[in-house]
Amino acid sequence: MRMKKVFCIVLVVALCLFGLLKWWPIAALAVAAGALLAPPLGVGLGLVLDIAWGAPPGALHFLYFPWTLLALVIVSARALAPKFFFSRGSDTL
Repeated sequence: MRMKKVFCIVLVVALCLFGLLKWWPIAALAVAAGALLAPPLGVGLGLVLDIAWGAPPGALHFLYFPWTLLALVIVSARALAPKFFFSRGSDTL
């Protein structure tokens, strides 16, 4: 693994740990960056944050794993984007 990618992974994990201090936008950024950088890392960070914070209160109480769902949506978008947006076919954008 290249040193630049290792540095990025360490930075993402540090942001995730910093996001555990109840600064959820930083945690969301860390999960999104982890999912884009290395999909298993993003899903793992999402699971760690879900376990640490528990289910969200209020109107979103039915989302038991919001950080993991965010990571899975980003991983899915990363996997499907080249198929739909970068294809040379006439039936795509």
